[in-house]
Amino acid sequence: MENKQQPILDGPILDGIDPEIMNRLASRREAIRKGASVSSLVAAGLALGSVPVALAALAKDAFGQTPSDILDVLQFAFILENLENEFYKAVLGTSAVAAQNTAFAPVRALIPAPAREAIQQIQKHEQQHTDFLRATIPMFGGTAPTITANDFDFTGGNGSNTGPFARATTELDFLLLAAQAFEDTGV
Repeated sequence: MENKQQPILDGPILDGIDPEIMNRLASRREAIRKGASVSSLVAAGLALGSVPVALAALAKDAFGQTPSDILDVLQFAFILENLENEFYKAVLGTSAVAAQNTAFAPVRALIPAPAREAIQQIQKHEQQHTDFLRATIPMFGGTAPTITANDFDFTGGNGSNTGPFARATTELDFLLLAAQAFEDTGV
């Protein structure tokens, strides 16, 4: 009788990942942690920034998923990656939406150079993830959702810049917490 690997129904998601791949991801995280001279929140964001794409691409098996299930996951991931990418663009002042650049100007002035470099690197990774997903979604018969910088309100104030997350535009610690929340959402 053939011994087939069974899907993990109630186990941790990482149990489905090849141990060799997990070791490589852990080594990358450790190298970043040891080499980073910035906030631990920024280092964590950099270390974990590529994990969602890596986990999706490197899982041993995708049990019981139809092409439409996979497409739904890829499209959802595309939206999340765009959210993160546009957030970091606004933080760095490179958003296509001038109002977002202006909103983050006060906190941008508070970001130390090493943290700014880490945020720039994270934003580049988010752009790569977005580009990868935009190219991958058609391979599953879908179309990447049309998302622009105007689709996101990073303060949660419906365009008023007075929402519950407005402090991320003026306080460095709150900005770093928001960045960590974005990274945790993508993992």
